[in-house]
Amino acid sequence: MKRICLFILLLILATAFFSCDTVNGFIENITGKDTDNSDSTGAPDTDGEVDLSNIKFLDLTTDYNGVVKRMAVRGKLPKGVTVEYEGNDKTDAGVYTVTAKFYKNGVYLEGKDMTATLTINKGKYDMSGTRFPRATFDYTGEVYTPSISGIIPTGVTVEFVCDREIRNAGSYTVTARFSGDTKNYEPIPDMLSIYTVNKAVRELNGINFNTSMFEYDGEPHSIFIEGDLPDWVEVEYVGNGAVMLGEHSVKAIFISTDPNYLDPAPLISSIIILPEKVDAVELIYELTATGTYEVVGCIGDHSQLIVPSFYNGRIVTSIGSSAFMGNDTITSALISSNVTNIGNKAFMDCSSLKSVTLGDSLEVIGYGAFAGTAITEIVLPDSLVSIGQGAFMNTELERMTLPFVGGSRRSSNAYLGYVFGATSYTGNAALVPDSLCSVTLTDSADRIPAFAFYGVGSLKEITLGSKVAFIGNSAFAGTSLKSIYLPASVVEIPADAYAENSPFFGLDGLYIVLGGSLPHGFGRWWNGVATNRTATVEYNKTYDEYLEIIDGLQ
Repeated sequence: MKRICLFILLLILATAFFSCDTVNGFIENITGKDTDNSDSTGAPDTDGEVDLSNIKFLDLTTDYNGVVKRMAVRGKLPKGVTVEYEGNDKTDAGVYTVTAKFYKNGVYLEGKDMTATLTINKGKYDMSGTRFPRATFDYTGEVYTPSISGIIPTGVTVEFVCDREIRNAGSYTVTARFSGDTKNYEPIPDMLSIYTVNKAVRELNGINFNTSMFEYDGEPHSIFIEGDLPDWVEVEYVGNGAVMLGEHSVKAIFISTDPNYLDPAPLISSIIILPEKVDAVELIYELTATGTYEVVGCIGDHSQLIVPSFYNGRIVTSIGSSAFMGNDTITSALISSNVTNIGNKAFMDCSSLKSVTLGDSLEVIGYGAFAGTAITEIVLPDSLVSIGQGAFMNTELERMTLPFVGGSRRSSNAYLGYVFGATSYTGNAALVPDSLCSVTLTDSADRIPAFAFYGVGSLKEITLGSKVAFIGNSAFAGTSLKSIYLPASVVEIPADAYAENSPFFGLDGLYIVLGGSLPHGFGRWWNGVATNRTATVEYNKTYDEYLEIIDGLQ
């Protein structure tokens, strides 16, 4: 009994399967006989005519994917009716007419044929993982072959098209053209890329370009490279033909005659024209890690030191520590505008050194740099950032021009004695030379720190730059000032609580002329001590008017 029930269940499932509609009338990748949609349980036709009105044979459109495509009618076939197809089972892209022929009990039914169109569109290759990136190379003389990155679909080949071989320096537009199954796949669009071959670097060796000095004679002077110039490069000069006194920059510009190589870097040197023939020091140079030169010493005994802006085509940026220490034959030093650093003790104990001219790019003067020299006047440029302790120790300076007082613009060593070796402002009196009578603060100075000139008894003249805004406690106390001009930029003298804090405390008979109105703090101090100090204050005067007032007092 169980076997009979199981057989009936399988029969019912099979009947249901073969009687259902075929989805969209289309089956993929099916082998064997055509589908039989006959209804074995249907009632026989009453009039002998086969009714196929519920049977549909619809057109179908699909895409090529390499799988066999088979169409089928939709609906239930009447009892005893079967169907066969002509033109079915297609794989390649194209448009096909498929005919469904019907049979009843093996007898062909005339006039019952149905036709439908099977359209298999061309597929598209998946190129989403394929890239043709730009590429950049340096010239080597070799030919570069383009390449595709990523995944190229199976069956696809690539050809690279360019109007010339990719070898010489320049830019190349390269086309990647793809080939595949043109019958079943849409054409693959070309890909474009830019290949760039950069010019290569070629070293220029054995070439020197040195500074030369000439005595002024009214004639033009020129300098030229030294060494054998290779045949692949030419040279042009800019700046030659100097006539006037001073240092003149000359540039040697190298031009590569091979278009595949960059022009070598230019070399820079200088022509120095002096008023008369001088006994110039022959310098010793060392190349630094940054590619510039440092002067580290000299050869022989000579009186004049000239540090040029350039040596052998490179900038001279520094004078090394102890470079000329103890040299007693150098009497003057001219330091070019490219030098930014003078090392520790660079000129220490150069006892004959009387004249020093500093370039306008100097940033650092090391400790003891000019200690023990015979200089009497020094002008420090506004470019200066720091001065080492004792830079001018044991000198007989008479006049100084400074961009700030002390070791730097905002250092804690903001007192004049620091550059003479003092460790606090109380050392001003002992270490600032008695010869120093005049100090000028340049227009880059914005403040006079507290105790800046405290106790410098020899100091008779102080000239303030036009941007000084602040004057600290006791800044000029203990000097020999008899007059001073405070520019209109001075807006704060914060020493109004006690007379002892005044920048001018203890200076009897002082004549103060202000370029503007009363600075903050100055009035309360002045009112508090005017009864026991003989001093005069005038306001809103120009510097020229100040000079006239002082001349009239002498």
